[in-house]
Amino acid sequence: MSTVDKIKVAVLKRKLAAGVNDLDHGSFQTYSDANLMQLADDVGRTGRIRLNGLHLKVAAKVQKKGNL
Repeated sequence: MSTVDKIKVAVLKRKLAAGVNDLDHGSFQTYSDANLMQLADDVGRTGRIRLNGLHLKVAAKVQKKGNL
């Protein structure tokens, strides 16, 4: 097994251990279809806000460059 594979296995073991620990302590999240749709909507809204902000910054730079 290569060093990279050993690292990947170690990372996977840590993730599994953390997941089992969460289950043991009852700190896990279940998702319904409604929860997933809300999460997708929130992520989409955040992305649209970021893109709009980026669009405005680019437009301002283009306008500034045109005024030089």
